[in-house]
Amino acid sequence: MVTPTLPPPPAPPPVVPPTPSILKAAVNTSDRRQVPPIGIIYGREKVGKTTFCADAPDPIILATERGSNYVKAHVIEITSWDDMMRYIKALGTEDHHYKTVVIDSLDLFEPMVKLELCRMFSSPNVEEILGGFQKWTNLILPVWSAFIEALSKLRYRKGMSIVMIAHMHIRDSKDPRGDNYDSITMRLD
Repeated sequence: MVTPTLPPPPAPPPVVPPTPSILKAAVNTSDRRQVPPIGIIYGREKVGKTTFCADAPDPIILATERGSNYVKAHVIEITSWDDMMRYIKALGTEDHHYKTVVIDSLDLFEPMVKLELCRMFSSPNVEEILGGFQKWTNLILPVWSAFIEALSKLRYRKGMSIVMIAHMHIRDSKDPRGDNYDSITMRLD
């Protein structure tokens, strides 16, 4: 009797080295550090934005409005651009236990930003800067940028989280292609 012969087993597939990852090669993992968050919370009046922020880790509230006085947190009243920048600088240079800075609120801080722009241009109001309607809008960006840069230093140098509060505004938006609709935005110019 003849025993059947089995075919030889198939050759194993060739070993293909994995393709090196471009991302893994580019990402620096040796000095990775956790950067605290920065964000904006906005909504209607009296819905608890400040109360919510007062529960953040070790908060200090830089308050441009009186609503912050009703929460259990350390509050500094801000009445001018110079106040805001002075206290942000102090948070960046002095020793303290705070882990979160809350700006309450951006829409009440905005007039202080505009007054700073007027001071810079020796103008009684923003509409007279450059002599016309809304011509000041590009000039105010560096002022806002100085504010954001100062807050960013707190994040990177002091490890502080940043929360900014604003109120909402509902605008009628005109759609030339269809029905008009409401837009919900921050109450800022």
